[in-house]
Amino acid sequence: HFYIAVDRQEFKMRTFFDLLEHFWKRSGVPLVICCNARDSLDAVFAAAASCPHFHVKFLHSDLCEHERATTIEEFRRAMAEWRKSEVTMEGDSTMPPKLFLLLVTDACLPSSTFGEHSLLARALVNYDLPVKKASFLLIASHFFHGVVLNIVVGGEVSTLRSIEEGCVVIINEMPINVRFFSQTSSLIFTLLACRSQSCCNELTGRKTFHFCCYQIQRENF
Repeated sequence: HFYIAVDRQEFKMRTFFDLLEHFWKRSGVPLVICCNARDSLDAVFAAAASCPHFHVKFLHSDLCEHERATTIEEFRRAMAEWRKSEVTMEGDSTMPPKLFLLLVTDACLPSSTFGEHSLLARALVNYDLPVKKASFLLIASHFFHGVVLNIVVGGEVSTLRSIEEGCVVIINEMPINVRFFSQTSSLIFTLLACRSQSCCNELTGRKTFHFCCYQIQRENF
């Protein structure tokens, strides 16, 4: 579990889409994007759907049972295809395929109560930081040997600490290298960051970084 700190709310969407752009160019791993509310999901969907690099689906309360099942299965197929895909070599000029994005609210995540299987995502992005322990644990249950990234605005530091304490989990600042493995490859996230002074002031004794620029590359494992 890691977090990416941004100074102000107005930088959040831009930072998020910079991140998506590099996922698309360098890894292609299908992403689950979690939002706290429908309004937030709709805003992210509207922005992402206008980008030709992304294939965007969503799970929300307006979907019928068939539409919901189809969307979940489509994501699981995308994950299976990604695991089988060949490693993309650095410098390859071939246009990468569209990046699969599944936007969800925590209330609409697949549930075993209804016979739905876990998404088994390798990468989850909490666009909105969960405000409840139960929501964070539910979201985390859908990630499998991968990475959970939390986008944190300066004023949400206290919420981050509460999640750490309540869920008995450590959420570190985004490090230089983060690895998660498939059968034949590893993804290495390499980022360059500068310290965000306003967030550092709130996090006593902890370094917090403002996500500036980064590179995601795929290499043989």
